[in-house]
Amino acid sequence: MIVTEVWTQRDEPLDFVVVMGAVGLDGRTVWVDQQANPDRWTEHTPQQQAVIRAAFNSVVDASISGDRAAVEAAVRNLFKEAGASEEEIAENLEGFTDRMASPEMQVFLAHDPMPVFAKVTDPVLAVWGGIDPATSPAINVQPYIVNRNPASRLTVSVLPEEEHFFLYGEGLEPGEHKFGQMKLSPHLPNAINQWLDNEIALGKVN
Repeated sequence: MIVTEVWTQRDEPLDFVVVMGAVGLDGRTVWVDQQANPDRWTEHTPQQQAVIRAAFNSVVDASISGDRAAVEAAVRNLFKEAGASEEEIAENLEGFTDRMASPEMQVFLAHDPMPVFAKVTDPVLAVWGGIDPATSPAINVQPYIVNRNPASRLTVSVLPEEEHFFLYGEGLEPGEHKFGQMKLSPHLPNAINQWLDNEIALGKVN
């Protein structure tokens, strides 16, 4: 979301752009897909999952409106639909409301990165993790392909077994995290280096 905005605002052109785990759709679509993903709600029926998805969308509507009272009401309803107890609601309501009522979330949920990306004319490498649950390549790759500027060169790379942060831990399953044990996966810099070498060989990047 940030790098393409920077590209359009620089006085001097950049040689290339690399986006990693990038958002390809408006924030609402990406966030609701994360939060209401059926894999996160396996104890609920498909009908209940549909109700929960609708409740998440109501939270987004309230967040974008900037109305904190509406956000709190929507969050309370979401918790109830998700099956939270009154004690759980009381414990978590304020914190989740604070997050969803923040200016940062308001901007993210309403933002569509594609109009700005469509202005980028330099070579672009877009990298996703194949098991990324936050910005799944299944829904975020295609917008970059469709909205590529004709003057640009776009390379898409989906790295199997990598998650959103491209981190790994010795002895841990792909996507499993333990504080203090994580390292940057070598597959990410290797993919970037190979792409740069290719672009340099083609004379597209200095």
